[in-house]
Amino acid sequence: MSEEVEELGFSFAKTVKAAQIYGTSHPQFLNFYNSCYQRFVSFLKEYHTLNLQIERFSILYFGHTIYEEKEKELSIAFKLFRDGIREISFSEGLSSDEFLIFLETIGQSSKDQDIALNLWECDFKHITFYVVEEEDEDLGYKIPEIPDLNLNYEEKLNEILQKERINLGEVLAVDISPDELKTIKKEIVELDRRPLTGIAVNTLINILKTEKSPTVIESLSELLEFCINKRDFNNAFSILHKLQSYPDINIIEKFENEITIRGFSNIVNTINDRTFSEFLSFIGFFSKRSIPHFLKILPVIAKRERIEAMRNLLAYICQGDPTPVLDLLKEDNIKIKINAVAILGIIKSKEAIPYLLQLSLHPDEDLRIEIIQAFSQMNESKLIVPFLEDPSSRIRIKALQTLTTNRYQALYNKILKKIKNKKFFELDINEQKEYFNYLVANGGEKIIKELKGMLFKWLLFGRRRYQVVRRLAAMALAQISDENAVKILQNGLKRRDRDIRSACEQALRIK
Repeated sequence: MSEEVEELGFSFAKTVKAAQIYGTSHPQFLNFYNSCYQRFVSFLKEYHTLNLQIERFSILYFGHTIYEEKEKELSIAFKLFRDGIREISFSEGLSSDEFLIFLETIGQSSKDQDIALNLWECDFKHITFYVVEEEDEDLGYKIPEIPDLNLNYEEKLNEILQKERINLGEVLAVDISPDELKTIKKEIVELDRRPLTGIAVNTLINILKTEKSPTVIESLSELLEFCINKRDFNNAFSILHKLQSYPDINIIEKFENEITIRGFSNIVNTINDRTFSEFLSFIGFFSKRSIPHFLKILPVIAKRERIEAMRNLLAYICQGDPTPVLDLLKEDNIKIKINAVAILGIIKSKEAIPYLLQLSLHPDEDLRIEIIQAFSQMNESKLIVPFLEDPSSRIRIKALQTLTTNRYQALYNKILKKIKNKKFFELDINEQKEYFNYLVANGGEKIIKELKGMLFKWLLFGRRRYQVVRRLAAMALAQISDENAVKILQNGLKRRDRDIRSACEQALRIK
């Protein structure tokens, strides 16, 4: 369970940080929030409560550290501890609204606000917390008394040297290759330089709060280039976030070129999830002109969730304008085409429809599936209908599933007619199931009568061939939350026809 709580703590920290950066209405925050909330709900469903202890720079679960940040300005734990909160408890039944308000409250905190007071005013039902008054808290700390040991240090040193068999006159032979030595030196330099970068960035940003100094802005611009080259996206974000206050200054423009952006393709798979989140936050400042370059590095990303996150971010940068994406539909690289279609679907651009229709007969099945998904997001179900005649059963199934989900009723009679046609028996069983799923989703009460007729149809010939239709009809009746549908299945158990009895028995068992 410790690993599960660690992941939950990491997700919680990322989500609070996203709330601080973007606010709770931004799409980028919602990506983190949905995942985090589901983790909390799953944990509470299994363990019923989650009690977190708050220390000065860390959050613990039964003594196990799940979050730690010693930088006061960044530390969630420090802000909670500072205002007297020592424990937070979540209980089963935690609603999305409660959790969202909780994150918003602690995410927007400042030195002028009392988090504990703000949380009390929220009057949560499934979130409680323990608060201490600063003057009442006994930290149990006393200055230790230093005993007078009267040690003979030279004698003690000789004793240790003899015990460990150390000869100070012997030259140590360290077996390190030149390459290893070079790597160690580089790591030491990086470790020394990284904290200094953060200090420099924070110092210059604080100066800008009082005066708009061209010298400071120039220094920040140089630091930004350094951070980008060193893949320090956290400090790069901090610089751009501050300079956003000055619309007349655009220091990101010089990095919006293909060489710089294509350079990121070397790190999108190697950096950890935390750094990748910081990378996404950083590139959120890029403009539309950068979208074609970012689209060209999407195919190298291995993890599906990272591809989805990048797609959503690029769609956000588009701000509803499909123009930066449309030209990428002409690319030879099929993965670039697929990602371009996906982004057009996310931004729900009606202007893109003619371009997507031109690709609807493209030989690549993955592209055609992405086009179906895009039409669905645009609420253009009628444009999905032609895909029901696609030569690939995979595409036809995807189209049926989408029309089922969208409750597109215009095809009801046509689908019903197709099921009753002899050619229906030639279809794959998975496709046949999707036809019945469509009828259940779009037929309303009238479908019960149709399904009953299919289930009890009397046949003189072709009984074995018709068994599949009986079973699918029975399963469809089981999906309908209606007493009449259940009664039909129960009556089917009394029929003399063995096929009917078997189909009804199987459907009722699954129900």
